[in-house]
Amino acid sequence: MIPLPLAGSHGEFGWTLPAGDQHAPMEQLADLVTHAGVSWVKYPVWYSEHEITRPEEITWFAERLKKNGTKLVGLLDQPPPDIHELFGEANRLEAAQVFADNDLWQKHLNLVLTRLSLKIRWWQLAEITTSVSSKRGYPLCSTTYHICNCLPPLKLLLVKFWNTS
Repeated sequence: MIPLPLAGSHGEFGWTLPAGDQHAPMEQLADLVTHAGVSWVKYPVWYSEHEITRPEEITWFAERLKKNGTKLVGLLDQPPPDIHELFGEANRLEAAQVFADNDLWQKHLNLVLTRLSLKIRWWQLAEITTSVSSKRGYPLCSTTYHICNCLPPLKLLLVKFWNTS
């Protein structure tokens, strides 16, 4: 068997996998990413405290991608199903809804940040199709300050939408 070349972690090409491993197992996703030569993968990492094995699964995935030269960006755009209604009633929540109440999101997200921050350095608060600003007063500064000041220091990707009309 011929070893595959590393994806090259400095490349700009990447994939967003908003459904995570709902349609394919992580092992298959990791192999697919490696074979495709993808440098970045955005992947949902917010899990419920009741998902006992999920942190280890995500850690394995992050380590596997890193070994093959791919960086994982932890998507924090949607809370897990068992607490979703605490943040809003819509099927897909906007970042403004998810991060509007500092106490609420910190209570449910701190465990994720603490458990995964040693393996995941890059994080994104919203999916590219989600608005990060709203009339509700999105506390962007407070949210980014909290996430970026975790130990170890984390890197936060912010999505900016340009209106060309």
